[in-house]
Amino acid sequence: MQKRVAALIVRNEDSPLVYTDTNASHSNTACFNDKFYSLKIAIIGAGGTGSYILDFVSKTPVAEIHLFDADVFNTHNAFRAPGAASVEELEQQFFKVEYLSKKYNQIHKAIIPHKEYITQGNVEFLKNMSYVFLCIDSVNVRNAIAGYLIDNEIPFINSGLGINLSDNKLDGMVEITTAYKDHYSHIKETFSGNDVKDDDMLYASNIQIAELNAMAAIYLIIKWKKMLGIYHDVKQEVRSVYSINDNDMYNGKD
Repeated sequence: MQKRVAALIVRNEDSPLVYTDTNASHSNTACFNDKFYSLKIAIIGAGGTGSYILDFVSKTPVAEIHLFDADVFNTHNAFRAPGAASVEELEQQFFKVEYLSKKYNQIHKAIIPHKEYITQGNVEFLKNMSYVFLCIDSVNVRNAIAGYLIDNEIPFINSGLGINLSDNKLDGMVEITTAYKDHYSHIKETFSGNDVKDDDMLYASNIQIAELNAMAAIYLIIKWKKMLGIYHDVKQEVRSVYSINDNDMYNGKD
């Protein structure tokens, strides 16, 4: 029987992480930490995709992570979020941002929950963000927020799921759209304009599947890290669409 060895816990009071990622030094990737330290991240929407995005971002030493959502964490959310919520936690009826910040404050010190939606009344809070991740179903709300971010040249990445039930099987797509300075021209066409109604869109089906939420989050995080210069970015795409039924990936430029 292998002898148990006490876990190596390295703490750094100057880091936003509760404890140090020791593997980063072993694999010579700790040099990327400097790209994160000054960043303030906003995740708008703490549902299936937003919660998985938090899971990944919380494991980077960004300065702050702001969560925006005014919904309660219910049983259906537990099946579309990383980890496993207990019955006792569900019975407490935490807000999504409360539940997630409580979980992830165990690894990241600077997760700030906001029990509110982003509206015209508070959208200016985003002016101080380095990157904004949009994970919301409402097309009109998304477009309004995107307009503000474009006007203020704040880079953002939007994630979307469009899943249909057809012939007793699921098909559809996972979409990631990126926007940043000098790369905004594609947004109007991609987002279909401000006159589109929420229930006209494929996303209105609101079918959420954990692995597809996670996939959207993974694609978003990889693109974000490409923007930071961590991953190679040969195509420099601003829109990626993964098609479930034929396993195809479309990458488009603006």
